[in-house]
Amino acid sequence: MASPFHIFRKNQKLFMALAAIMAIFVFVFADMVTSQLQKSTSGGQGSPSATVVTWDGGSLTGRELEILRQRRYFISNFLGALYTQGARTILNEGGTPLDPSVPSFVFQQENANPRTVMLGTIETRIIAQIADKAGMTVSDEMINHYLREFGLRKVTDPQIAQILQKTNRADVGHSEKQLFAGLRELLLQNYYMRSYASAVQNVMPEQRWDDWQQINRRIALEAAIVPAENFLAEVPEPTDAQLQELYDEFKDQVGNLPQSVAGVQLTSPDPGFREPQRVRLQFLLGDVNEWTEKLLDTITDEEISDYYERNKRTQFVKVDLFSGESAPEEDTAEETEEETTETKEETTEEPADDESSRIQRANPFRLAALQEEPAEEVATEEETPKDDSEDDGDGEDNDEEPVEYEPLEEVRDEIRRHLANDKAVVELDQIMGRAYAELQSEYNRYGGELIRAKSEKREAPAPPAKLANLDSAAAQLGVIHEETALLSYPELLDTFLGKATDAQTSRIPVAYAAFVKSQMELYEPFLAQDLDGHWYLAVKVEDIESSVPSLEEVRDRVVAAWKRREAAKLALERSEELAKEAQESGETLVGFFADKHFEVITTDLFSRLTFGTTPMEMRRGARLGEAPPLASVDLDFMDQAFDLEAEQVAAALNHDQTNAYVIRLDRREKTEEELRQLFLLEANDWFGGQIMRRARLQSTQRILRGQLTQRAGLDLTKLEEYLKPDRQQ
Repeated sequence: MASPFHIFRKNQKLFMALAAIMAIFVFVFADMVTSQLQKSTSGGQGSPSATVVTWDGGSLTGRELEILRQRRYFISNFLGALYTQGARTILNEGGTPLDPSVPSFVFQQENANPRTVMLGTIETRIIAQIADKAGMTVSDEMINHYLREFGLRKVTDPQIAQILQKTNRADVGHSEKQLFAGLRELLLQNYYMRSYASAVQNVMPEQRWDDWQQINRRIALEAAIVPAENFLAEVPEPTDAQLQELYDEFKDQVGNLPQSVAGVQLTSPDPGFREPQRVRLQFLLGDVNEWTEKLLDTITDEEISDYYERNKRTQFVKVDLFSGESAPEEDTAEETEEETTETKEETTEEPADDESSRIQRANPFRLAALQEEPAEEVATEEETPKDDSEDDGDGEDNDEEPVEYEPLEEVRDEIRRHLANDKAVVELDQIMGRAYAELQSEYNRYGGELIRAKSEKREAPAPPAKLANLDSAAAQLGVIHEETALLSYPELLDTFLGKATDAQTSRIPVAYAAFVKSQMELYEPFLAQDLDGHWYLAVKVEDIESSVPSLEEVRDRVVAAWKRREAAKLALERSEELAKEAQESGETLVGFFADKHFEVITTDLFSRLTFGTTPMEMRRGARLGEAPPLASVDLDFMDQAFDLEAEQVAAALNHDQTNAYVIRLDRREKTEEELRQLFLLEANDWFGGQIMRRARLQSTQRILRGQLTQRAGLDLTKLEEYLKPDRQQ
């Protein structure tokens, strides 16, 4: 069968720029797939050879699902490199690269976690099959057109082949087949979903006005707080039948789970009696700050002086505090550019053996020991030094003011700390990498023994001492050794350790890996790093499965949950009575509650929805607004608040049912007429309009995807063995 690409030239010279960009991906995906396949021999529940997903006309085994997931990562990374290559070409030609004219299948950061990707591949497979049955097709020519457009029409077929080779360590032919198979399914899904999009593409004026108001209409409330716990004493003891009913309803649910409400995480009001899966981890902590302190005394005065002389023109120019300007320095920009080039050249040098697959985080300070000797400065015509005989005798340059630098003594400690920090980063990188390699070697031997014992139906061997207890490793390396308590998924995710992500891809949090057997088995080492650069080498030493206790075992918890729910009802009833009395009185809430022993506050101005304050938040779209200092307000509360007329009083329960609120409109930021005038002025170019339309389209598509997979009879019951944190997320 002819290749979908028109021509692949042999022996094409590799592009160094692409090599630099793609280096991080070269060592990732084959290892991840290999590790999954190695675990497939374990059998039993959650075995990759077992069918874990079924639907009408299709099914997937765990192994097939893992391969689809890794293929999806591969496609995202390939397309990212393809666009980068095209954009760089346009920039080199003096142009400005735009977004591709075709759909993008490159992951956004928030959509790249393994669980989301895995579920997405299932959805894509089902909808692609539906599209195929509907008569839609995607030819090789269409995929070639897609690739040309995604590369901004600036990437040739031989260059595409090189990107494929760099993105996936398999041969180009295999990578090409995977790419075309994956893109065919993604494009089929996209085309099928787009056939439904026209119904929501056009936005009526009334919808635009409603969207604009939700962001721009702002109010402040008077609110009296009526705590639900104040009514616990009034709640009678529950009957056995009432307890049984509550237990049966929530026995399979874990309690205290967050719920996503219009893009905001709020604590669920529902109880849960299932015992969540819990794990215990031991870990080695390479604390960059601690190591920086250790290494301060190793920094010599010569290193500090050398660093100061090399960098004083770019980092230590004295600033005039009154004018806000530094002394003029004509060659600063030129030298900065030279240093940037020098840094890039250092980055692309062949790394040491211990660091060959690792990329260091950028740091404005560089180790003095790693810097090259400064090149002799070549004077330009404008900078030709004067002959001594031409000196006017005053010893000063009449054309330029002298540059003043911060004295070395004043910045000595600052330089010492930064150089020590750089050394700490390098040393911890090497130390933790070697420790991981040693523990991984121990685990590989242990894993082989486990497989043999299972196949021979023998008792599992005891784990190696080095994996069961990290004390000796910590003492040998000079790092911290700690052990967690038994933690559920949310509890672990709330720790620094749980938030740290794998050192290879910076994609998989420790918390996720610890609760998914396909990511971290018992005693399997996991190397991770957090945003501050601290290293974690974690080993799971205990894993207790989720279980459902009997009613008698959790009777006290069920009684307490029943009473809290009843107390919330009483708090709301009392709030409704107070709201009616307050409205009849015509007083403000401050006046009405003056002698009633309830706290009354006035909120800040707030809107029903908000885009947030950072560019990242704005890109994510509108989310539920807040009404500080009120806690856990939800959409129902917002509906009641923004429906209030002047002097009207209402009662509302917060989302987690800990408080009921008596609310009264305090003020509006703008009158109705002012809002309408402002809307007419900016309606056509309001930045939020496109975001709101996109959100409406995405919401409609989510609903449609759910309906399509439901009609297809999608059954995810058996997938829980692969997605253990499901109940706890």
